[in-house]
Amino acid sequence: MSAEDEVEPGPAAPAPDKKPKKVKEPKAAKEPKAKKAKGKGAAAAAAGGKVLAISIPAHPRAQRSIRRIRARTAIAVFVLVLILSHRSGVPNQEAVMRALLAGVIGNLAAWGCALAVWRQLVMAEVRLVETARRNRRRAQAEAAAEHAAARAAAAAASAS
Repeated sequence: MSAEDEVEPGPAAPAPDKKPKKVKEPKAAKEPKAKKAKGKGAAAAAAGGKVLAISIPAHPRAQRSIRRIRARTAIAVFVLVLILSHRSGVPNQEAVMRALLAGVIGNLAAWGCALAVWRQLVMAEVRLVETARRNRRRAQAEAAAEHAAARAAAAAASAS
């Protein structure tokens, strides 16, 4: 036998007297720690109340509108730059590359503008809902006060 045919037991062969290793179970995902609330929502968060977070990605009309605006702007800018490049005599490959780059830049610019507009629209909707809710509460309080006054008057009339 040659030296190549001899096989030495390596570390891969388990020793019979050693116990097999236990497989570790994956740890459960840790829940994120609650951050301290600052500002207006601090009292509601400290009291255990739910704080409503308003965001543009959670707004269904905003999502669709922003996607549509981005796509249409990118296509329009692409076509415009492609036409202008061809009219100025730029070679086809160079014109397409310019149009692609302009389309991407147009997409990003439209995204930023659409976000700014929708941020204002969402805040206006929130103010509108808040005003309607405040008016509804005021009307309910006035109705309750009138009802209480009518009850008091009826009780005074029946007592006399």
